[in-house]
Amino acid sequence: MDLYFQRHDGQAVTCDDFLAALADANDMDLSLFSLWYSQAGTPDLTVKRNTASEGLINLTLSQSLQQTAAATAIAHACSREAGPC
Repeated sequence: MDLYFQRHDGQAVTCDDFLAALADANDMDLSLFSLWYSQAGTPDLTVKRNTASEGLINLTLSQSLQQTAAATAIAHACSREAGPC
């Protein structure tokens, strides 16, 4: 947000200006994120959590979409003390 305000404080700007500042400040490609305001429909995200044996947690992520909506990428990370997931 700091970069966005440095660049555009007091200006009339576009959504693309906002996304560009977010992407530059975080070194990220937000091109897929911009789909949420350029297409009709909203993906429904479901997260199911299941605690397995030995304290492990299983997560199942799924999306359901209206016919006109495109899938949204979901970044994720995990870690555990015993090593990589």
